[in-house]
Amino acid sequence: MKSLSKKTGFTLVELLVVVAIIALFTAFSLVAISYYRDKAKDARVEATLSQVRRVATMIYNDSGSYADLCYEGTLKDGIEGDNSRNLKLIEDEVERIRGSKPACYTDGSKYCVQSTLFVGGNYCVDSAGIAIETKDSLCNTGTNSCTAP
Repeated sequence: MKSLSKKTGFTLVELLVVVAIIALFTAFSLVAISYYRDKAKDARVEATLSQVRRVATMIYNDSGSYADLCYEGTLKDGIEGDNSRNLKLIEDEVERIRGSKPACYTDGSKYCVQSTLFVGGNYCVDSAGIAIETKDSLCNTGTNSCTAP
């Protein structure tokens, strides 16, 4: 006599193991996607801050000083002239991406502009042509530079 209870398909345990493995892969993928999304935001902040050098050069060519670049620790953002409007656009873009305004310091003869990055550290641009990603906050009133004193 033939048995009618012929097994076909997967057991419940096998299906649960497959679902658990898929869930693990999904969790790892989401972590990786989040990290690379933050790296992309950091790249946008870096590209935006790199534009400060162009505007700073125009300010320096117009007035012979970087004094009009910063105001109270951030980029000067007024409506008096194209340079100021460009600084406002840069500041607004960094604030939109990062959620905070970039720091800006100048003594008139040199400057530095810095923003915190999502994946840690800071990005700093200065009048010496340095554009660097650093763990430390090097840009401040005392140095006006992206290099350690």
